[in-house]
Amino acid sequence: MKIRILSIMLILALALTGCAAEAPAVEEPVVEQPAEETVSESSFEWSTGEETEEEQDSYPKLALDYDGAGREYVFTADTLDGQTIDSAELFAGAKVTMLNIWGTYCYPCLMEMPDLGQIAKDYADADFQIVGLICDVDSPDSDTGATAKEQIAETGADYTHLLATTEVIKNVMFDVYAVPTTLFLDSEGKLLCSAVVGSNSYGTWAAAIDELLAK
Repeated sequence: MKIRILSIMLILALALTGCAAEAPAVEEPVVEQPAEETVSESSFEWSTGEETEEEQDSYPKLALDYDGAGREYVFTADTLDGQTIDSAELFAGAKVTMLNIWGTYCYPCLMEMPDLGQIAKDYADADFQIVGLICDVDSPDSDTGATAKEQIAETGADYTHLLATTEVIKNVMFDVYAVPTTLFLDSEGKLLCSAVVGSNSYGTWAAAIDELLAK
């Protein structure tokens, strides 16, 4: 009975904060929530991506772990819009890059994307950028690629999104066990702090970004 209760609690925790990472598969996987259901769920409501100052202040602040800083990420990646980009060129575009790893099947990922889209706009002139990495899409022409494009348009998360190609899985996602997972990197592609697992609000992310930009 105790084992059953613990199992139920673990499932609920993942549902609220994140989902198990799911890399693209050669054969069609058997999943509990197909990507198509994520798009067609008519009762699913996105956040507005906007919060008052009071609402922002009411959310807990992230305790960033700077002991986890230093790892460098080097790779070449394809984007959802068909471009090929080198990581050095990508990260050189900002003092701080927020690399948000998400999946088309992941409700917590989708729930925070309107906030991330708004942050991308609000911090456009702050030497900061957001980049998405879609853990279950390896081709823009795949069914999940089409789903991702619809979700990005619907949530307003219209920043650059990378695909989970073999090189990206090997060099970026090798130790990612759940999504969303967020990495903060400097202009050389080095981690500024340990990875953040789970979704967060606009206010929580904004406070973390302000802290990193001030360093």
